[in-house]
Amino acid sequence: MDEFFRSFHFCRLSLHQHGRYARENDMRKVTLCLFIFLLLLLPLTGCTVNQNISDEERLVVENYLSRVLLQGEDAGEVFAAVKVLHRDELSGKMEVWALVEGVAMTKEAEINQGVSLPVVLWTAKGDAGFRVTGHEVPRDGADYAQDLKTLFSRRIQGTLSSFSESRELEILEKRIQDRISRRQQLSMEERQAILSAWQFVQHQPWEGKDRIDPMQVEFRELSAMPGMEYWGQGETWRPLDGDDFGVVLGDSSSHQFAFVILDGVTKEALGFIPVE
Repeated sequence: MDEFFRSFHFCRLSLHQHGRYARENDMRKVTLCLFIFLLLLLPLTGCTVNQNISDEERLVVENYLSRVLLQGEDAGEVFAAVKVLHRDELSGKMEVWALVEGVAMTKEAEINQGVSLPVVLWTAKGDAGFRVTGHEVPRDGADYAQDLKTLFSRRIQGTLSSFSESRELEILEKRIQDRISRRQQLSMEERQAILSAWQFVQHQPWEGKDRIDPMQVEFRELSAMPGMEYWGQGETWRPLDGDDFGVVLGDSSSHQFAFVILDGVTKEALGFIPVE
């Protein structure tokens, strides 16, 4: 009888241990499946792109690119439009496709220069707001394909190869054409004044100049401002001349604007009235 009970106890213990081992084995399987699932999920999360950009950030980026990608007096008035392909807000790296076109100062406003290419922008945010601190573009010729792989994220490589034939490029072209059409509603004298004022602003060392919207324009008669002075060439204060006039670029209801003084005859920029 004792032998029987010992055998029965051994069987119970064996079944209990078998159940415990089975449960442990099931837990191992669950852990392994979860690990495999996370491995499969990792590439998918790496394929997501962040294309967010605010209106103010877009203005800064497009002003910056219009200044650095097309240079020279013969470029005319330069307009830029961008499509954000991906940005890493932690590092400040922003990858965009940029369309930049220079428009001749003629009634037809034909495009006389232009570039369409991917650009890496380095950006920063601080007390003064969002700004672009530098950029990189792929080299021409045989180096172009290699630079695309080196400069740009793997997740947007397919977009880069097909962007020049995409609907997105047409959208950028339309945005620039809309701005050109707005300029064509002005007289040639007004357009020349805006161009002189904007080129003057772009050559200034002002940190916030890229936050000025050149599509917002006001013309000011200086005769209504007797006794005022402006900061002119030679870094000296000069009295306003009634024959000259002012061009306000940007939103004058905020601090994001420039008040540029132009010669009434030559339309040459003479200086500016500092923002209070």
